Amino acid sequence: MTTVSQSSFTSPSFKHSDIVLLLSTCTDEPVTVEEKEALVASGGHYSEVFVKESPPSTALLKAFNYALYENKGAERLARHTQYLASTLVKDYHANKQDIILISLVRAGVPLAVLLKRYIDRYHPSIPTHHYGISIIRGKGIDNAALESIYNDHRIDNAYFVDGWTGKGSISQELKEALSLSPLPFPYRLIVDSDPAGTATLSATEEDWLIPFGLIGAPISGLFSRTLWADTGYHKAAVFNDLLESDLSGEFLDAVEGAFIPPAEVKADVINNVASTRPVSDIIDQCLSDFDLESPHKIKPGIAEATRATHRRTPRLIILKARNQTDTTYIEQTAKEKNIPIQIGLTGGMGPFKAITILK
Repeated sequence: MTTVSQSSFTSPSFKHSDIVLLLSTCTDEPVTVEEKEALVASGGHYSEVFVKESPPSTALLKAFNYALYENKGAERLARHTQYLASTLVKDYHANKQDIILISLVRAGVPLAVLLKRYIDRYHPSIPTHHYGISIIRGKGIDNAALESIYNDHRIDNAYFVDGWTGKGSISQELKEALSLSPLPFPYRLIVDSDPAGTATLSATEEDWLIPFGLIGAPISGLFSRTLWADTGYHKAAVFNDLLESDLSGEFLDAVEGAFIPPAEVKADVINNVASTRPVSDIIDQCLSDFDLESPHKIKPGIAEATRATHRRTPRLIILKARNQTDTTYIEQTAKEKNIPIQIGLTGGMGPFKAITILK
């Protein structure tokens, strides 16, 4: 029996054919957002603890339903999945090596599951495998998980999958981790949306209202953010109490229902990319304007800005404009939590429609 197949960590959200999660089970007790903030402020690392997640609120469910249905997010993700999968299929036909999808949990999981399901449906003769592994900013990637994959597969067609890029922090973390690894995994990163311009392959560079970007555990497998482990796989806690709030099935069914057979499609890239303000300039502007010591206090993009309002303590939320449908939920949440809102950023916000500044 191989190392990969020995993984006992399972998600109640997905079939085994969807993903093999190379994680170990965390039995630690969760902490509150306030306790996590205190730990980070005292010099601790965010991956030492995890916050218990709650069922999505009525407002968040409304935002999710808007993003998936009214805003045609399911149809758009179906087109994006088709485009991304077409590139993987071309690579397979060039060398006849299995496709290996390595999602960076948690945000990469929904997209990689969609890619695998698309390829399995329309290209059933192409062997496609999907593994979920942990990468932690400031700590690195789970080398034990990488070694398990390497021991079982050739990696000519191995691709890392994340949901989107914001500042590009995880992209940089991945590049550095792979450069230091004794294993010859190439840097190939697939995302749906790439405002930072740091992915190898993306479907768009627009900061758009990605349906699976709004929610954490209830759409990504019902498990926590990962915790660092010095030996073995990185750890995560399963939130079985959120089973009734699991949105994974509804989300996948909606996008799969919009799948169409393979055809030539163009990348859904925003216009005038050359005139967009570089992300590095935006980060520098935020560091200067708000007297920040670390770029990690800056969470650019709708998905990152939204998630930060749930699991961190925001100091400020910057919106490109008020009363925009893509950022309605963020604006409402800011009002409910008494988080100040600023409209616009000195020099412009570039590709981003929202930026959260943390305390």
